[in-house]
Amino acid sequence: MGIRLSIIAIYGDALPYWDDYEIGRLLHLYQTGTIQLADIFVNANEHRLVFNRLISILFFEANQHQWDPMIPMVFNGFLWALAGALLL
Repeated sequence: MGIRLSIIAIYGDALPYWDDYEIGRLLHLYQTGTIQLADIFVNANEHRLVFNRLISILFFEANQHQWDPMIPMVFNGFLWALAGALLL
């Protein structure tokens, strides 16, 4: 976990990366109240799209409607560390 956090601290950037702009569109729909279930399941270039979209909405709401891609990065690092600890 510490190594992941240090890599995020050194190389992480709050600038959206590739399809993160699609998350911005989804969050706009969420904020305006026009989001539909189909918006969460629409195709993308990711293999974990539903999980990432739901996590982004959760952290968007927790961060007082401000989107910061660094927060899901830290959360994913925590999930990797937890999964590694469970496998051990």
